[in-house]
Amino acid sequence: MYRVKSKLRIAGLIWNKISQRRHSFIVLLAVQGRLLIKDRLQRMNIPVDTITCILFDAQAVERQHHLFSVCDWTKGLITIIAQWTGVQIPSGDVKQVLNRIRRRHWKQLYKEIIAALWGSIVYYVWQARNWKLYRGTTVTTNTTITQIKLRFSVRLDMVRKTRKVQRFGSLIQQFFM
Repeated sequence: MYRVKSKLRIAGLIWNKISQRRHSFIVLLAVQGRLLIKDRLQRMNIPVDTITCILFDAQAVERQHHLFSVCDWTKGLITIIAQWTGVQIPSGDVKQVLNRIRRRHWKQLYKEIIAALWGSIVYYVWQARNWKLYRGTTVTTNTTITQIKLRFSVRLDMVRKTRKVQRFGSLIQQFFM
């Protein structure tokens, strides 16, 4: 019974009003371990050219844990986003980060904002990986950060007009500096 409640609490962070639905969907797949990472494809007996991380051209095996928490490309992205928001994003894989956000003693709206930000990071890391793999386009961290800032600010601006969010104006304001 406890495990079901834990999953529901994580789902509440994944599917919140601030998160974009496509970001939430990718985060859900990552939490369930269903993203088609090279390591998983190989375990499913699907032929893969190489199983190394394509994002940072490292010799590490592309696993979900590596892609979203250990990869230098992702670490650089998280560091710059943390500087922009002034919030230290917890480290770990996708599910661990959501659990750490859930356990923090923050207001629920703040948890939803940080979870939505984490969802944006996961989505754009996955998008950059896929663009490099399938389109041959290298996406820089600066491009990704610009996309995250733009989309996240627009999304927060849309949500900012609701009554619940208006009570936390100073909290929301720090993301528009």
